[in-house]
Amino acid sequence: MNRLRTLPLVFSLALALPAIAAARQDCPWLNAATAGGLLDGEVTSATQLSKTGVAGSCDFTSREGSATARLFIQVVMLTASQTYAAYQAQCGPHATPLKTIGNEAVLCPYTSTPGESGQQVVGRVRNHAFLVRLTVRGRAAPAILLQEKIREAAEQIAGSLF
Repeated sequence: MNRLRTLPLVFSLALALPAIAAARQDCPWLNAATAGGLLDGEVTSATQLSKTGVAGSCDFTSREGSATARLFIQVVMLTASQTYAAYQAQCGPHATPLKTIGNEAVLCPYTSTPGESGQQVVGRVRNHAFLVRLTVRGRAAPAILLQEKIREAAEQIAGSLF
């Protein structure tokens, strides 16, 4: 008799699971575990995707005390009116070319506020341009370490776009 009472509940849950799973938007280019490894801690994340899911952004943040590390990813689909050169200009003329990541990828330093250190990579895979930005605030982070981590992230993102 108890089984008959629980049967409607089981069917209700089975029908609700796809809706619950669809509500969660994970980053299609990098998972939270990998981002946590790059940021040296547990991460919170926010993802915004286009309706087609082929463009958007992912923002991973790790906090330890007053120190914050952030990994931001943006992927855009280039149209006829958008050129990659205009997108790549975010790195400026003194960017370092990265030959093994996507097409025409470049690395450059990035800071948006005093006390922050960071690096960013701008690259292209086919008709998608991507930006990966790694910033650290409140703790020492040698530029060479940030460069290694940002390259690793950019390799993953370029690979996922192929």
